[in-house]
Amino acid sequence: MGVGTRSDLGMSVIQAFIYNSLTTAPAVIDLVGDAVYDAAPQGGLPDLAVMIGAEEVLDASDILASARLHRAEIELVGRGAGFSTMKNAADAIRACLESDTGPAGDGAITRVRFHRAQSLRETSDGLRRIRMRFDIFFDGI
Repeated sequence: MGVGTRSDLGMSVIQAFIYNSLTTAPAVIDLVGDAVYDAAPQGGLPDLAVMIGAEEVLDASDILASARLHRAEIELVGRGAGFSTMKNAADAIRACLESDTGPAGDGAITRVRFHRAQSLRETSDGLRRIRMRFDIFFDGI
């Protein structure tokens, strides 16, 4: 399920890839609905939301082709008594992104690799967070 750019939303190719992948994956939709954001919505977040976070870009070009490695962060934010639903959502996000490659912008997403996740419990506001990082390989034309 490859994606094109979502320049109408002011997103980078990688942000658009993540957004489009997560908002069209039935397993993710079943758990978070349409609560996938690039910026926090006005009025606050729902009880479970996905935030597309920071991105680091590294040159991965060689003599034959232009390529980039994007280290992208995704954060699940939730309220509730436990991490069970959030962990299920994190697994659905991982499965969705790792299985999605194809044309994107002026190149192609050739591979997505889950790198790490960290669960956090905020004591001040009662929120729970799961921070995930993915390595997304982009080959340009």
